[in-house]
Amino acid sequence: MTAQAQKDLQAIVDRLGPNMWLVLDEVAFPRYFGTGAGAVTAAEEFFARNGCACFFQHETTEPTVRFGRV
Repeated sequence: MTAQAQKDLQAIVDRLGPNMWLVLDEVAFPRYFGTGAGAVTAAEEFFARNGCACFFQHETTEPTVRFGRV
């Protein structure tokens, strides 16, 4: 996870309107939040700061997440 990657994601999140959702798959998720035990926590904190709802799926070794503004 890099500060620039999260800044890029922040720009996308800022454009999400109500009832719009974005999915980060198992390839994209680590780019923004890293890997390992702290990745899900980092994502949850990011989404909470930005007023987003998020739903995680753990069907692969890396999580995927669907998030958006409700």
